[in-house]
Amino acid sequence: MYRLGINSKDYKLKYLAREAINICLPFTMKMPFPDAANRRDDGANAAELIRARTTLERSCRTFMSIPASELVRQRTEINLAIQNADFPVNPSAAELSRNPTEREVREAKEALASALNKLGPDGLLWLAPALGGWLEHVQTSSPGTLSSEFRDVSHIDKAVLLSQCALGYDCGPASVPYLFICSSSGTCPGSLEAYALNGLGPEQREVVRRQAQLIAKSIAGKDFSAFGL
Repeated sequence: MYRLGINSKDYKLKYLAREAINICLPFTMKMPFPDAANRRDDGANAAELIRARTTLERSCRTFMSIPASELVRQRTEINLAIQNADFPVNPSAAELSRNPTEREVREAKEALASALNKLGPDGLLWLAPALGGWLEHVQTSSPGTLSSEFRDVSHIDKAVLLSQCALGYDCGPASVPYLFICSSSGTCPGSLEAYALNGLGPEQREVVRRQAQLIAKSIAGKDFSAFGL
């Protein structure tokens, strides 16, 4: 799958190839991960952290023979390829800077709406950070254009992450996204959903759950009015 994605024009294969590099590069470079021994972790979290790293390292064995510099080069090529006009999604075009101009906002809005319309749920594979950034920006600049569910966007990144579970992506304890987040953050509550809700109070959890359901429903139905798009 990784080798197919390197030269493929298929956006999903391209995404999988890039994520495979992102996940396996720390193992090939022997980069340090958060050390559970230096954190106030309970035994269950420490055991889960070890399981996640061991599982990923086993899955990344085929990458160990590839020089890290080559993997970095291939990732750069993928990132350049997705900026091509023929590619259905360009994440960087949909992302907003800290203080965007009116033109940048307009272009980001068009890029985000176009990509989500073309790709549907698969668009979140590429555009999760861009969508979260857009909702934060609109809540500040013109909140009246958003659904009332987005009055509080302080945990919108968690809602966007959770929406991927609602859209049918594997978020369980064996899923690669969960294993990678567990390995890289050192926080391992057992699933991607539990990670997204970790540290939130009951009311905040309910807000995030409702936002995630609305994001999933809007993207599945290709109706982005709730996002101000």
